[in-house]
Amino acid sequence: MLSVVVLVMMAVEVVVVEAASESFAKVERGAVVGDGPDYIWNRLEVSGPHERLHDFIGAASGPGFIDWRPEWHGVYEQIYFGTVRGGAPTREAAEHLARNLRDTLWRRHEDERVRAELDSHGVPLDLNALIPIPRRVLRKGFVEAGQEWMWANWGVRWPIRRVSFAMERDRRDPSGVKALAVFRFLSEDWSPWIALLRMRERWPELSFKLVPSYLQTGKIGDSWENIPRMNPKESTVSQPREASAESC
Repeated sequence: MLSVVVLVMMAVEVVVVEAASESFAKVERGAVVGDGPDYIWNRLEVSGPHERLHDFIGAASGPGFIDWRPEWHGVYEQIYFGTVRGGAPTREAAEHLARNLRDTLWRRHEDERVRAELDSHGVPLDLNALIPIPRRVLRKGFVEAGQEWMWANWGVRWPIRRVSFAMERDRRDPSGVKALAVFRFLSEDWSPWIALLRMRERWPELSFKLVPSYLQTGKIGDSWENIPRMNPKESTVSQPREASAESC
């Protein structure tokens, strides 16, 4: 049984996560006390012909928001019954926590939705802009269908976040004038390798190099520069092996 203290900590954690849709999903799927996900910092380098490179940059940007259309009374019930099972001192206390957390999640969800409407290209690398989640999956929700769809089509079970972008000079270019688009982002457990395959198929003229860095171990994985082409539904390619930072 989860203690009331743990449940309150869950509530605090859910409130501060970056995306309201992710927050709702973490409440719905329940808390996992103990080992958490492996967080991976990724560096994606994209280079190639100027026109095609800027075509990719434009297509890759999006709002960074996925509207899973949560059913808010169901969110309340999930929190309420979880709190009761976890040993809330009174039903009134459980109702108070569930109501406050649901309202906080709803406000965060609406803030994110409005922000996305006002700035539809605010995030420089949005996998949902490149490979959109179908409406039929959105209607079923994150837990019932969303995670499995993202795993099969992106190679990750959670949207990427903390995305940044910069234009740099390709150090491999002897002339020093070749442009290099560099995206940095955070992913959980895996890098979005299937999305990378899709990018290469859509922009064969461009070069894509993805380098993951594992936060917990301080190690850097081999770059995903030459991933074999395969059916995206077949999740058989292993995550690049870890190598020490000194050897990279």
